[in-house]
Amino acid sequence: MKNFFAIIIILFTVFASSCSVRRFLPAGEKLYKGSSVKVEKNKETTTSVKSLGKTLKLAASPKANKFLLGQPYKVWFYYVIGESKREKGFK
Repeated sequence: MKNFFAIIIILFTVFASSCSVRRFLPAGEKLYKGSSVKVEKNKETTTSVKSLGKTLKLAASPKANKFLLGQPYKVWFYYVIGESKREKGFK
């Protein structure tokens, strides 16, 4: 019984690692993981650094990709489908 669970875990790990979106990315491109904001407060500013940071973080564009099992599933799906071969309809 222990071997059965070990085999299931190994198969799941292999399956999850084979679905990596990195193999579809062209050379020199990276996945966008989100933005970071560093605020330096000026002496004349009356608002707090925390509120300025939150406001700037909300204004950051584009939004980070959502991840499922460590992979951005929407990006993976886009690369798996590929470019459209027809002008109309689904890819």
